Amino acid sequence: MVLSRSQAYIGILIDDLVTKGVDEPYRMFTSRAELRLLLRHDNADMRLTEIGYRIGMISKERYIEFSKKRENIETLKRYFLNTKVKNETPGFERFSEATGIRLSEPTLLAKLVCRPEVEAEHVAILLPDALRERTNWEELRVAVNDLKYAGYIESQHQLAEKLERMETRVIPEDLDFEQISGLSREIREKLTRIRPRTLGQARRIPGMTPAALTLLNIHLELRSRRERARA
Repeated sequence: MVLSRSQAYIGILIDDLVTKGVDEPYRMFTSRAELRLLLRHDNADMRLTEIGYRIGMISKERYIEFSKKRENIETLKRYFLNTKVKNETPGFERFSEATGIRLSEPTLLAKLVCRPEVEAEHVAILLPDALRERTNWEELRVAVNDLKYAGYIESQHQLAEKLERMETRVIPEDLDFEQISGLSREIREKLTRIRPRTLGQARRIPGMTPAALTLLNIHLELRSRRERARA
């Protein structure tokens, strides 16, 4: 079982120790993550429960509870995206007093959720009684954060996919980095000492430049083409 850098901080910790070494004491900071919005503390179960259940670490009872929570969060987000709010909406007066927001026209609740001054407790004021009663605060906070940062989260998902493609580009164990023209002596020495398994690991070596990574990628592609031609 291997957790990637986009799935869990333990994946970042292990990857850092492998690719960056332990010349000094290592501490796990959130700043070490390229995809911090995907690794929020409030969505840890969304990221990892499915994996835990698949490998037998999560009981069926707990998985059923998790599935209900996930469905409740999706229900909330659908409600936000399909419900318009106006000044006459029940609870809006209290909402307006708490946030200072007034509306000139009916507005999607999702747009209000994305306003910086709006928090989960403000959104709860606008929920129908039936929906509010079956929703807990944790579910509401996750739904609000997912919508509030949706644009950034989508960008990070796209970046995660790009990084994942780099992780699958394997560097052959017998590759002689000294034979790659254009690499500096420092980069060659680091690659030879660390022996990254993938292009993604090579990218995270301290001092690795975009230009050096491009040269390495080109070399791997040319080598792959030569091997296919001989096959």
